[in-house]
Amino acid sequence: MDDYQIALLFSVLVLVPLAGWKITSMVKKLQIMSNGGKLENEGLTPKQKDFIEFLEKASNQTKEKNDG
Repeated sequence: MDDYQIALLFSVLVLVPLAGWKITSMVKKLQIMSNGGKLENEGLTPKQKDFIEFLEKASNQTKEKNDG
């Protein structure tokens, strides 16, 4: 096997799957960012979700008071 064939084999067997893996991880991160982190709260109980909403509203009110 010459150097060209070795480089081609390496790129097909290693670099292509690595690039696919990186692309899929970036897409997942972008989906989480576009959902506003909603996926992080899926495993919570309804009371925990209510508490998180309460904290977010309180945080937003504090920001509005500081900005205003």
